[in-house]
Amino acid sequence: MSIIFLTDGNDNKNDKKMFKQKQELREALFNADLEKNIVSSIYCLGLSKFHDADLLNFLAQAGSLTGNFIYVDTDDPNIQKLLKVALFECLNIAIQSTDSKD
Repeated sequence: MSIIFLTDGNDNKNDKKMFKQKQELREALFNADLEKNIVSSIYCLGLSKFHDADLLNFLAQAGSLTGNFIYVDTDDPNIQKLLKVALFECLNIAIQSTDSKD
């Protein structure tokens, strides 16, 4: 299973709640792999210069396989092309990871 997040990574709510949610996600993915043999990877596209790189790197490491974090500069005039390239890269890595597990 591959998950792709497109986010600025900024939590506008509660840091304590975010900490708990991060731990719950990691635990759920670990248990899915352990109990049901569901292999997971997370890919994060950090949008805007205000993204939370620490959070997005954490998410990219949370799956049973290492995912990836890519910064996409939303101020760049070629944002559509940059976003397409970043999405393609995430999908390509996810497909390769899946193929290597078969």
